Amino acid sequence: MAISNQLAEFIRGAFPSVWSLELLLLLKSEPDHAWSGSELVERLRASDHVVVQGVGALVAGGLIATEEGGRVRYAPASPEIARLADEAIHQYAKRPDAVRRIIVFAGNTGLQAFSDAFNLRKD
Repeated sequence: MAISNQLAEFIRGAFPSVWSLELLLLLKSEPDHAWSGSELVERLRASDHVVVQGVGALVAGGLIATEEGGRVRYAPASPEIARLADEAIHQYAKRPDAVRRIIVFAGNTGLQAFSDAFNLRKD
């Protein structure tokens, strides 16, 4: 099953990097846990910078909420955002390369067109 245009647009808008998608996966794995920045850095084995950028993007996208002390937890702003997040996670598990390409090529249509010229098969 191909990734729908709606889902591809959601992925492009919600995840500025694959790290932010990995961050969402972690937060969603324990939705009742409010994570500190240091916990996220340790669990993801990422830098503070990567975590701060990912948290900012996910908050802006309505996927996570901040709590007292700067802790964050999975908290989609609407059922539609939750559905799209679930579908993005499902596609990432099933077709990680396709999802990574959507994220990496977001906002770089020239690079996408160049890459597509060498694609022998469509995902």
